[in-house]
Amino acid sequence: MNPAQNNAPPMGAGRMKGTSQSHPPDRGAGLAIARCGTSLADGGDRTPPNFDCLPTELTSRPRWVLWRDGKVPHCATRPSRRASCTKPDTWASFEAARTAFVPGRDCGLGFVLGDGVAGVDIDHDTSEAAQFLLETVGCGYIERSPSGDGLHGWAFSSDKLPRCKGVLDGMHVEVYNRDRYFTVTGDTLTRGPLVHTDRILRLSMALQREARNDKARQVAGAAFSESSGACRFSESYESTESSEDHVEQAPEQGVNDKFLPKKTGERNSKLFQWCRHMKTLNPNATVAQQIQYANQWYWAAKQTIGTKDAAVTIDDFMRGWAVALPESFGVDAVAEQAAGVPVPRQVGEALGNDALAYQLCVAMQRTTGEQPFFLPTRTLAAFLHTSQPTAAAALRILRALGVLSLAKEHTRTTAPRYYVTPEFLASSR
Repeated sequence: MNPAQNNAPPMGAGRMKGTSQSHPPDRGAGLAIARCGTSLADGGDRTPPNFDCLPTELTSRPRWVLWRDGKVPHCATRPSRRASCTKPDTWASFEAARTAFVPGRDCGLGFVLGDGVAGVDIDHDTSEAAQFLLETVGCGYIERSPSGDGLHGWAFSSDKLPRCKGVLDGMHVEVYNRDRYFTVTGDTLTRGPLVHTDRILRLSMALQREARNDKARQVAGAAFSESSGACRFSESYESTESSEDHVEQAPEQGVNDKFLPKKTGERNSKLFQWCRHMKTLNPNATVAQQIQYANQWYWAAKQTIGTKDAAVTIDDFMRGWAVALPESFGVDAVAEQAAGVPVPRQVGEALGNDALAYQLCVAMQRTTGEQPFFLPTRTLAAFLHTSQPTAAAALRILRALGVLSLAKEHTRTTAPRYYVTPEFLASSR
């Protein structure tokens, strides 16, 4: 997924600007209404609910409410009373909610997320790319929102989600599995069963990473402006950093030749190698220092074969910084830890003597935290003392067993990147 430029879709109560909102307390009933998620702006045409197309994984659960203008949820059993996303006694069965629904008074039905049910909302986008994103993260059931200009996807996930709102590939995305309700329309695009997937967690983690990267880019954007081809720190940023970090002209060229591109097509790999090298030397570098490192490489590369603009180079460098691992990181660094990882029975039966591949992947994931790790088949083959085809087969088996989730496909210049799924990561402790 490509980095997003903005990572904070607005939200509010009553005047809904996104997919989540807070409802004012019901003064008559004295209830505090929890924050609940929908995907509809007030006003506009609404799609009438199609009750007959809803999946049984939702209709079999007593987590239903009515909703009205203002996105305020109401009890199906007591329609004059507001419902709360944190109070099960204000929810009802699907049949009760369907029977209580009165067109004109009620706008539709809503489902309170929880009990393992997760919802993904894409606001104001029904494109093929938006639908593909929902399918990619494992949503078996996908429908249009009441306004018709957004999508809801549904799946099973009980994981604790680190971030619920953000932007991916220019799409405003929200993902919840508790303490929110989603409107349900039955205006179906994909009508499949809900399945358990760790990709809901991965989506949440991706939103978290994009938020962190976006914050760094915003600081970087305020930190420099281009003038006469040179990258200069702005006066506003200078006030927050020491004068030693302030660059008014091209810095001294201290970049080793091995980090500079020699031919077309090497720009990205060489810049990332330089990023990884500098992160190894100074892992706690400030944003100003990171910008200076990128600026240093820019001027050196520009003198060899040229490169993209300074602003693009700095942005690419800082995105690389967020995922770069120290140069010393590799299988040797985690070999001892890998030896102590317990191997699940099904993995041992499938891999046999190559079960060390599983142990290595778990150890690497523990080291990288929430970031994906890369493991070339050549490196794994050397670690297992086997052939590359055998190592590649071991990775395919781990993916088939659900141990590994592919974060990035293999390309001509980069190795694939993987995640160890939360289920196996937790069971390995």
